[in-house]
Amino acid sequence: QFFQQVLVHFRAVSCVASPDDRATPEEELVALGLVDSLVELLQRAETKEAPPPPEVTKAAKDTLGSLFQRNGHICLFTMEHYYDLELVVSQGCECIMDDPLRAYPDLQRQAVTLLATSYHRAVTGGKRALQSLVLQCLGVLFDASLELCGFFLGAEDQSPFAGAAENQEQQFVLCAQACSSIAHLTHIPSSQATTARNAMKILTQLAVKAQVAAASRNGDPPRSRKEEDFVVSVLAAMVELCRNDNFAEPYLVPEVREALAQAPEADGDPTSALFRLMECYRHADRVAQKCDPLLSLLLE
Repeated sequence: QFFQQVLVHFRAVSCVASPDDRATPEEELVALGLVDSLVELLQRAETKEAPPPPEVTKAAKDTLGSLFQRNGHICLFTMEHYYDLELVVSQGCECIMDDPLRAYPDLQRQAVTLLATSYHRAVTGGKRALQSLVLQCLGVLFDASLELCGFFLGAEDQSPFAGAAENQEQQFVLCAQACSSIAHLTHIPSSQATTARNAMKILTQLAVKAQVAAASRNGDPPRSRKEEDFVVSVLAAMVELCRNDNFAEPYLVPEVREALAQAPEADGDPTSALFRLMECYRHADRVAQKCDPLLSLLLE
């Protein structure tokens, strides 16, 4: 009954603006310990230690979900603080997918960083369902913002070519998710010309790093399918950005030419890096298929 009253309260105050309040109603409830009480119930349900009745668990989950939907800060803070509770992380993911925080770019950045960590933990813990949900949530966030894709792909701590080797495959998956969102763009407004240029610069850098890393293996095939998927997704994103280069003064293709011409051993030839990439991944036809349209664009 208490949780039902809380939900009624949320619905009642949702239409009332209170700009002069020092704290929103949900913030006051959090300060009074509502989240801690809800999480305690969900923790008991998850661990099966003195679990509450199913209807109480459902009411607690619904109340937490309503709280998350009304306040993105509370959602992310709770997901970070109770990172080891699958029910909490799952509830946060579902709320973010319903509202990918488009009006709050800072929260979006916090969310993708937090979700990347959640994905690593889910992989380590063997929680396949949670892995899938986190990836789906990341996809919704990346689809909502080209700038967010660039932020994630450009972050040094998210690069598959930096950090611990045991996390590399997981980073391939996460970065491929961001690239996939870029590859599905159908239109880039002129207001995002600079954002598109920055994204292209980052993608080109990733392509060059992939070629250098592959060349160091002296002709051996990729260590995993995930690495190949990542390279293909990077190239696909580059192709689609070039195809969307419809600004008053197209400069995405020149950006690619300049960056590739500066690649190691390119000697000023922008096509050299792509040919070397195709050679390094000669076992993967998909890589060649994505390089071909890029080569055509560079040679126009």
